[in-house]
Amino acid sequence: MSQSRTVSPTSVLRRGKLDGPLFWLGQDLAPQRLRVAVVGSRDATPQQLDQARTFGRELANLGVIVVSGGAIGVDTQALQGALEAANPLRVGPLAVVPASVDAPFPKANAALFAQIVAGDGALCSKVTPTDVHSRGRFLARNDLLVQLVDAVVVVCADRPSGTLHCASSAWRQKVPVFAVPWSPDAPHSAGSHALLYAGARAIWPGVALADAVAALQRDPLGLFQRAAELPLWPAQEAGCATIPQQTFDAVATAWPCYAPDASALGLPLGDPPGCDAGLVARLRAELRQAGEHGLTVDELAASTQTDRTAVAATLLHWTLHGGLQRVAGSWYALVTAPRL
Repeated sequence: MSQSRTVSPTSVLRRGKLDGPLFWLGQDLAPQRLRVAVVGSRDATPQQLDQARTFGRELANLGVIVVSGGAIGVDTQALQGALEAANPLRVGPLAVVPASVDAPFPKANAALFAQIVAGDGALCSKVTPTDVHSRGRFLARNDLLVQLVDAVVVVCADRPSGTLHCASSAWRQKVPVFAVPWSPDAPHSAGSHALLYAGARAIWPGVALADAVAALQRDPLGLFQRAAELPLWPAQEAGCATIPQQTFDAVATAWPCYAPDASALGLPLGDPPGCDAGLVARLRAELRQAGEHGLTVDELAASTQTDRTAVAATLLHWTLHGGLQRVAGSWYALVTAPRL
């Protein structure tokens, strides 16, 4: 790779001040481009890694600068996705690393870092070329990353985790935070759900991502919402029967639920996977009768004589699968009624 250089922090930071110079390797950032960080767990599931890569590719295709920490896992996939983008609007990603840009960490991503620099992207760090890597620099790296971006997308996170530290740093600096709502029992989802409770906006690739980018371009501060504190989860999450209900409530108060592209095109969708087929059939019958006005969770629980938690969990999965849409608050209607 080429030789690193120092840059003035004021020339690249979106907010705040930084003591000392920044060390840079690669292309300069286009100052007018929106910058979005995509972060998450190092040991994410294959589905979560796939979403991270999709976020990176779709953001880059929208002309957004994808920023991430360069760690194994979600960071790596987001940066690789950005490099895969083929739209003429795309620009290279930015990796903010916790070590010198001349010897970036982790070493396992050396080829990726070289590809970023060669592909009109850049590496950035506060660490001087003569300093050695230390574990304590991860948190400082997170704070710097937030100072460089206009929004943070959390693909998945544990509680506690470095990803949540990054999100908390974003809230302190009044940077909008988005989080992907996974199913209640999904690995590495507890942190994402906690962020949703705290006021993060729920997001998915596709229509929701494009709308979020448009909203950020119009009014980034309008999307910022800061809660008093992150709520505590139950001590024994695995045995807590209310987690599906908590997850549903988090999504219901966050970013509007969007159906996947298939349902947006009016294509028929089957039953949501992993749900009780009998309950889905009863819910579908009630929603068909209600039409475009929809029904609330409580109304559906009463009309189907089913526990509210089970109804809420089913509606959550069904919405994420694309068969339902929220019409207002916690009112639900079929996306393609009466075709389903």
